[in-house]
Amino acid sequence: MIARFLTLMQALGRGYRCETRVLAHLDCFLAGCGPQGADLTAETFDSWSQSLSHLRSGVRRSRMRIVRKLCLSRRRSAPSCFVPDPARFPPPHQPVRPYWFTEAEIACLIAAADALEPAPGSPLHPAVFRVGIVLLYTTGLRRGELLNCRMGDLDPGERTPPVRDSKFHKSRLLPLSASAFGEVERYLRARHAASLPTSADAPLLRHRCRDGSGDTGAGFAQGLRGLLRATDIRKPDGGGVVPQAD
Repeated sequence: MIARFLTLMQALGRGYRCETRVLAHLDCFLAGCGPQGADLTAETFDSWSQSLSHLRSGVRRSRMRIVRKLCLSRRRSAPSCFVPDPARFPPPHQPVRPYWFTEAEIACLIAAADALEPAPGSPLHPAVFRVGIVLLYTTGLRRGELLNCRMGDLDPGERTPPVRDSKFHKSRLLPLSASAFGEVERYLRARHAASLPTSADAPLLRHRCRDGSGDTGAGFAQGLRGLLRATDIRKPDGGGVVPQAD
């Protein structure tokens, strides 16, 4: 049943990597339940859900919803099969209210990025964070989308780099303003002076000379947190601004 469900979803273009892991865990759990695990019932589902008690409520809710999708798909051919009641799932996380940066705050962040110290193995440390901040602010890119940009995505004539396979498996073209693309060209000149690779598949944001990989989401977020502390940008209630995951 699980294999048929995953095959169908992947044939429809879904990645379903996380779902595959969750359902494999469910399968192993049911196999360890003995005869009572021969089928997914309200009792075995409750037992499996309790095995996730060490996880955060939002993670548990997400995994339980995956199993519910499996059961809803199964109901098409087995109308009497068990389907979990979502009313019994853990509550969703309270969404984090977004923080809206002012132009003055962005200018402070850019100045703080310019003040970063380059290192022998990381000569583009300031330039990477400067262009990263500009692109995040002017385009609305997610952090992961920015870090997935490649050198071959930049066309000086078009100025519309593609954003491929972003969240929810969607792609789009990203129009850049003349000033934003001017910042990109400034960064590319610094990159050329540092003799970093310029092949089409090379990561756009890369400040290390020896390592061939681009910046990671965690590393870039850590750098942003440092800049936010350096500029003392805070929310109205006095709390610090924390970069969120994609």
